[in-house]
Order: sequence, then structure tokens, then C-alpha cells
Amino acid sequence: AAYIAKAYLQQSNQLFVTRVLGLSGYDAGPSWSITTQANLDPSTLSVPTVSAWSVDFTGSTGSTSTVEFTGSFSAPLSDYINDSIQLYNGDSTTMSGQLQTFIHTTLLTNSLSATTGTQWGVVTDAVYNSFTGQGYTSITNSLSVDGLYDSVADYDDSLMDPWYYACFEPGTSDSYSGISFNAAITSLTGTATPGSFTGTVSGSVLTYTATAFTEYNDVVVATLRSRGVNDNNDGGPVYTVTGLTDVTMDCSGEYAAVQKNPYSPFAISGVTSDGNNFTFKTSFSLSDTNYLTKVFGSTNFGKTSSEFPLFVEESYYSLLTQGYRLGKVRGLNCELISLPSAREDDGDNISIGWYLEQYQTPSTPFVVSELRGSKVDRLFRFILISDGSTANNLIKVSIANISFANNTFDIIVRDYF
Repeated sequence: AAYIAKAYLQQSNQLFVTRVLGLSGYDAGPSWSITTQANLDPSTLSVPTVSAWSVDFTGSTGSTSTVEFTGSFSAPLSDYINDSIQLYNGDSTTMSGQLQTFIHTTLLTNSLSATTGTQWGVVTDAVYNSFTGQGYTSITNSLSVDGLYDSVADYDDSLMDPWYYACFEPGTSDSYSGISFNAAITSLTGTATPGSFTGTVSGSVLTYTATAFTEYNDVVVATLRSRGVNDNNDGGPVYTVTGLTDVTMDCSGEYAAVQKNPYSPFAISGVTSDGNNFTFKTSFSLSDTNYLTKVFGSTNFGKTSSEFPLFVEESYYSLLTQGYRLGKVRGLNCELISLPSAREDDGDNISIGWYLEQYQTPSTPFVVSELRGSKVDRLFRFILISDGSTANNLIKVSIANISFANNTFDIIVRDYF
């Protein structure tokens, strides 16, 4: 009833409701919900494990200055080194690109190779002291984090975000895994060609685990439903999109940024029950012409089902905005939460489309019959049962039965208007 009333009052300012016997209401159909991916909670960062890494390179300081890696990065560094990252100043790069720049800059003045290092993220005091103890005293803060080693780092500072975003990836449930690492040229040889070099860059890599801000993780920020009409022979609604797997969220390619910025564009794709494919570019940015409710609409009959098979039943923009401004929300999950229609509810995959209500006999609240000191005794209530007689606009009462149980009793009232 509440669902129907809400939909009706969006187009009217008055509604009369009457009690109907049997089962009444509405099966709202299958649903697809968009959820958040929370940032990692810095207070949950584990004590890291430390391992060594190295990779060979070739480089030139000639007119076509280049640095190329001739070896392969080992795990876990290989999982992050080529990912696109955004720096605190808004620039986009990769850690491998930054590492190539560091090597080339050092080659221009190769006497600095024995004293110059670079670092991504925060390392332990022991790793930092070991690194500087080898003579690498000029260390570039590649991600501009607040503090390069544990005892001086402010893990809650927003300057840590480039490290968290670049070097940590969400796992299953509320888990995160990530790294920090340092690098220095540990071997360098000039070739027969002037200005050309071969060498090795190496360092330490630290592996962390962490937990997301659980209160902001996997939180629903919008729910999509299929448009449909109540046109089935069995009296049930027919949906434009029926299968739970028929609607997906695309976060790949040009849409990958939404995993680290919930206001970046993404795509909703699917197939209708007639076999027609659809794809819509959308976002949670209010200023975007492709804002979610602008694209899909927010009511079942607000747009034609043939052109726009889905509509936005609920959108929690303020919740998303608050979580993002607090630094608790990182982006959006790429997997939609798909739940069946009420008729397909199997008890395991529970529907949120169950807007059906069974008629229940009206009854009054319990009334106190006696008060013995501070003890309430013999509560009673009226249960109203009609036999269809409405002769007068007055309640005509005849007590048919009184049943007692647990110091309460029901008074059955018949023949009422």
C-alpha cells in the first residue's frame, strides 16, 4: 500500500484508501542496486611484510632520450606498477612512468645515482633507515604523501589519498591489499655508444592489508527497476527486463575511473525480454546531462519502456555526497546487487519487490483493566469482526467470546459499521 500510495501521489494531491480482503498490493519486480566501494580505514593497516625487488633497464641521454625496462617486475609490484594513477595535483601518470623519469633524470647526472632514490607511499622506519644507510639520502616523494616513514607519517591526512588510491585495491568483503616501495639505481654501466647505459633499479616493497570503512562499504546509493504494465493473463505485471543477469554496470575502459571517483561516468547495459540490447551512459554528477535520474527517470511511466527499459526507484545522492566528502567513499562497485521479483522470491535470494499485504482483522491496542499497586493486571483489547451488516452509522456491539491468555484477554466485537 505504501508503494502504491507513493507512486500515485507523485501525480496527484489526494488519495483515498480502503481496506480490501485477501492479498492486495504490488509486486515491484526485479531490482538492480548500485553500491559504494569505501576507502580503506588507515587505522586498520597491518604490519607490512618486506621483500626485495629489482628490474634491469636500458637508457639513453641522447636526442631521443628513453628508458626501457628489459626485465619483468615481480609480484606484488607487478600488480600495480602500470596502473593509471592520479596525483594530488590532478595529474595522471603511472608508477612505471614515474620510475622511468626518475632513472632518466639520474642518468643526466649519473654521479647522483649513488645518492638519489625515490619512494611511493610510506615505509617502516627500519626500511627507511636501511635505505638511507646505503647512501640514498636524497629521496623523491613520488606520491607527495605526508611523511615517508611510519613515525612521522599522518595516515589520516588527505595527502595520503594518492598512495591509497594508487597502491591499494579492494578485495572480497571489506578487505584491502596494497604496497609501498622504494627504488634506486643499484647498477649502472655505460655502453660503447656515448650517452647510452644499462643498469638495474631495485629496492624494497612492503605488502599491507587493511579493512574498508565498513559503515560506508557496499551501501546502496541507487536502485533501478524494470518498467512494465499490469497486462498478464494471471493478473501479474509484465516487465520490460526480466532476468536478474540482464542488467550490468560497465566500469571498464573509459568508465574505469568510477571505481575511484563515484561521480565519474559509467554505463548501464542490458537486454529486454524481447531481446533488444540497450546501453546508457550515466553518472552521479548533478551537473552532468547524463545524471542518473535525468537518463532513466524516476517513475515507471515517466518515459516509454521501449526506449528506456529501466527507471530509478530510489537514489540516495546526499548519502553518497556525505560519504565522499568525509573521505569514506572511494568509488562505486562494478557489480550490481540483483534481486528477484516477489513472485520469484525463493527465500535465499530475497526480493525487495514485495509490496503485498494480507488483509488482517483490525484490533485495538491493549487496554488496562486493573492496576494493582505498580502491577498492570488483566489487559484487554477489542477485535472487530464484521458480518457485512451496516444498518446504522453506529457501532452495534455484541460480545461473542472472551479468551484469556497470559493475563490478557480478547473481546470479539461483531456487527459493527
